[in-house]
Amino acid sequence: MVEVISFQGEKPFPFYIKNKSVLQSSDEKHQQNTFFFDLLENLLTFAEEIIE
Repeated sequence: MVEVISFQGEKPFPFYIKNKSVLQSSDEKHQQNTFFFDLLENLLTFAEEIIE
């Protein structure tokens, strides 16, 4: 699994909020990565179906 740290000079949104009153769950970054992996996998499958 990889993590993008910059793209064309743009910085990513921070994953962890520094305000302790609004903390993220301990596995929120993993959940976000899983969501985007599934999204990209579905887009790739859809694109392959269009090409065929």
